[in-house]
Amino acid sequence: MVQRQAEGNLGSVEATGQSALRWVAALGVVLAACSATERVDDPAAKFPKPTGEWRQVVPAATLPAAVTTMASNNNLDIALFEGSIFLAFRTAPTHFASDEVLLHILRCDDPESFAKDEPIVWHLETTVDFDTDLREPRFFVKDGKLFHYFVKLGTELTAFEPGDTLAMVREGGVWSAPVTVFADGRIVWRTKTLGERTYMTAYAGGENIYQGRGTGDPLELFFLTTADGWTWTGVDPARPVVVRGGISETDFEFDDKGDLYAVSRNETGDETGFGSRLCKAPANDLANWTCLPKSDPNKYDSPFMFKYGPHLYLIARFNPGGPFDQFGSEPATVEHWWINEYRYSTTPKRTALYGYDTENMQIV
Repeated sequence: MVQRQAEGNLGSVEATGQSALRWVAALGVVLAACSATERVDDPAAKFPKPTGEWRQVVPAATLPAAVTTMASNNNLDIALFEGSIFLAFRTAPTHFASDEVLLHILRCDDPESFAKDEPIVWHLETTVDFDTDLREPRFFVKDGKLFHYFVKLGTELTAFEPGDTLAMVREGGVWSAPVTVFADGRIVWRTKTLGERTYMTAYAGGENIYQGRGTGDPLELFFLTTADGWTWTGVDPARPVVVRGGISETDFEFDDKGDLYAVSRNETGDETGFGSRLCKAPANDLANWTCLPKSDPNKYDSPFMFKYGPHLYLIARFNPGGPFDQFGSEPATVEHWWINEYRYSTTPKRTALYGYDTENMQIV
């Protein structure tokens, strides 16, 4: 180890290997300049629409000379810590597994430069290299410390092989060496803080995602919390797993009342179909998730939820070619999985900003 998405959404940009990071710089600027025209019959009307220009962050001429970027730049996270913006991203020859993968952590000391028409200056904090695939960098702040989590995977190009989840912490301007937090193959998807409490979604069984519906074990979604940033237990210790089925990548956000809303990618399929599952939990029982009985046929890959004003938003992949699930209310079968998967994998994608309509439990 060396440590050194258009119609049906609020807005979209073309998602290529190089453009996957554009929303990082744009998000704060775009939402600050939002406006909307109300239409009673439009469920998306209550959500401010983005305006302004997207800015590409990686690759960029202002990156430090020591930062190597390859053709595929994705799997990222950002955090505001001690007045600086931290960006972690994966760079690799392709989106698929490789022993050439690097995880860079950068720091920008002038957050205001994101909203200005001037270069964004980055400093290299550290680079992680294990000669294997690395994915899902995740930041969170706990007790005045910045934590960084990521997962190790294999090197076989066409395989998805989850391994250990590791963590590092930044103290005194220095990153610690990575240590294993989860050794059971679970993948951390998102962390959020509400009040004094930090929450995490993580899923196990990722190796089953591409086995086809009904041919592998179901996946499990964990909803966890921590007191120190290192040790995690169930929000309800008696039921750390809140959903079982075809779900994997799951993000969540809290509304003004503290109620939780989530969107979960359901590529494997289950009794609810294929696509995505929408779930919620009350503020007084956050481990009690209830999900809609039918999956949304759209597959919201790499979901990222956030709150702006009273509204909840979702950034995720968008397929202009139509929903992932082409079979509507028909039962989820292995044959349907292969047809959905082939069609979806051979169509171009976009990155899109959606609204999460909590009243009607739908993505708009």
